[in-house]
Amino acid sequence: MIPKAWDRRLYWWAVGLYVVLAVAALASGVTSWDEETDYLGIRTQIAHAAQMLHGDSPDYRDIHSNLEYYGAVGLLPAWIFWFLQQSLLVGRLTLPQALFYPAAEHQLTGFYFTSHLLLASEFLGLSWLVIAIARELGARFPWLAGCLTLLTPSLLGHSFVNPKDIPFALFYTAYTFTLLRRYRSTDVRWFGWSVLASGLLINQKFVAIVPVLLTELLLFGLKPSAGRSLWRSVFVPSAGLLLALLLQPASWGLMPVVYLREAFDTFARHEWGGCMWWGGSCVGINQPGWMTLRYLWNWWSIKWPLLLVLLVVLQAAWCLNRLRRDPQSLKWGNPWWLLLSQAALVPGMAVLRQSNLYDADRHTLFVYPALAVIAAFGFQHLWQWQGPLLLRRSLLALAAVLAFVLVLDDLALNPYQSAYLNEWGRLSHDHKTTALDYWAVSAKESLRQAQLNGNLPLSPTVDDSVGPLPLFIGYRQLAGHVETDASPRLKFQVRDVPAFSNLDGCTQASEVSRTLSTGHRLVMSRLWSCP
Repeated sequence: MIPKAWDRRLYWWAVGLYVVLAVAALASGVTSWDEETDYLGIRTQIAHAAQMLHGDSPDYRDIHSNLEYYGAVGLLPAWIFWFLQQSLLVGRLTLPQALFYPAAEHQLTGFYFTSHLLLASEFLGLSWLVIAIARELGARFPWLAGCLTLLTPSLLGHSFVNPKDIPFALFYTAYTFTLLRRYRSTDVRWFGWSVLASGLLINQKFVAIVPVLLTELLLFGLKPSAGRSLWRSVFVPSAGLLLALLLQPASWGLMPVVYLREAFDTFARHEWGGCMWWGGSCVGINQPGWMTLRYLWNWWSIKWPLLLVLLVVLQAAWCLNRLRRDPQSLKWGNPWWLLLSQAALVPGMAVLRQSNLYDADRHTLFVYPALAVIAAFGFQHLWQWQGPLLLRRSLLALAAVLAFVLVLDDLALNPYQSAYLNEWGRLSHDHKTTALDYWAVSAKESLRQAQLNGNLPLSPTVDDSVGPLPLFIGYRQLAGHVETDASPRLKFQVRDVPAFSNLDGCTQASEVSRTLSTGHRLVMSRLWSCP
C-alpha cells in the first residue's frame, strides 16, 4: 500500500526543489550565448512596431540578426516588466531610450534577471499543464507527470536561460490540452482557447502552423463532432496564424505569404556552419552523411533520463499487450493520438525534410512534456500489474533508484542541467569528447573563479574567436568594461571541440566542472590567459 495522494506530495517536493535551484541560478547571473542577441531582437521588434504606428515604413530585415522570424511574445512580457521597473521604479529610462539607444550594462543585467524569472514561472506553468493533460486522459497518478517534467534535466536547465524553446514547449502543451478538452466537449470556449494557444505557438516559431493544421485535421478525423465541422478545423490554424502575425511587428509591412515562406525556409534550413561533438565525432549539418534521424537518435539516447525511458517503454509494452489481446481496444478515435502528435509530429517532419538541428536536444524540448504524461501511465500500469511479484518489485525498485539518482544529478549540475548525460551516455562513450555547455552558460562562473583566484587581468582583451558572447557579458558584469588594446588576452574554451587541449604559451585561469552522482566529472569550460 502507498499513501493516498502520494504523487501530489511528491510533486510539491519537486516544486520546492526547483525553486531552490532556480533561486541559486538566478542569483548566479548565468547567461547563454544568445541572450544579448535576444534582447536586441525584442528591442528592435518593438521599435519597428513603434515606427509603423507612427506611419513610417522600416525594413523588417533591419531587425537584429534573423530574429524577425522569431516571435515577440516569448520575451515581450519580460521586456514590458523590465521597462516599467526601470522607468517607474528607478526613474532613469524613457521609452525612446529603451527602444533606440544601447542599454547600459546594469539595464541589460536587469533584463536578463527579469526574463529568467519569467522563464522559471513559465516552466512551473508547464508542469501544471502536464498534470492537467494527465488528468484529462484519466491517469491515476497525474501529479507524477508534473514531477517528471520538473526533474527532467534538459528542461530544467533551459528554464533558466532559454527564451525560445521553453515558451514553445509551454504553448505547444497548452494547445494540446485545449485539443483534449475539445475532444471531450463541444463548448465553444475551448474552441477560442485553441485559437489563442495556437496563435502564441505559431508566433513563437512560425513553422508551427504546419503541425497545428495537421493536428486539427487529426482531431476532426478522430471525432468529427469535436470540431463540429471541417471548416472549424481549418479556421483554428487560420485564426491562430492571423493572431501570430498581428503579434509580430516584422510581418506588418510585408505580404503574409512572402513572410511565411521566408520564415519556413529559415526554420527548416537554418544557416549554421558548426557541428556538435558527440563521442569524438563531429555531427553537423555540413558534415558528410548528415542525417536528422541519426542526430536525434544520438542525442536522445544520451539525454533522455533513463527513468523516463523505462516508464515510457513499460507503457508501450502495456499498449502492445492490450492490442494483442483485444485489437479493438486501441481503435481509431482514441484521444491519445492527440498527445502522441506533440511527441512525434514535428520530429517526424524534421526527419522527412532533413532539417538542420544543433545544440543537442534543444530544438525538441517540447517532446518531454508528452513523454512525462506517457511515463505517468507507464508507472500506473506497472503499479497495477498482476504479473510475477519479483519482477514487479524489481522494476519498482529500479524506478526508485533512477529517480533518486536523477534528483542527485539535478542538484550536482545546477545551473548547468542542460549538460546532463544519462547513465547510458556516461558509460557508453567518451563523454570527454561530447558537447556539454554548448551555450557557454558557464562563462560567468569561469570569470568569477579566475577573479577569486587572482588570475583575471584588470583589463584584458576577450578573444572573440573562442570567446563567446556570454564571456563579454560576464566580464562586463564583473569588471565593468573591456579594453580592446590591453594585454593579456582571455581565451574561453567551451565544450564544442573534440577535447580540451592546452594552449601554447597560455596559463589556465579557471575551469568549470560538475561531478555527477555516479562519479563522472563533466568539464563545462576552461578559461585561459594568453600573451
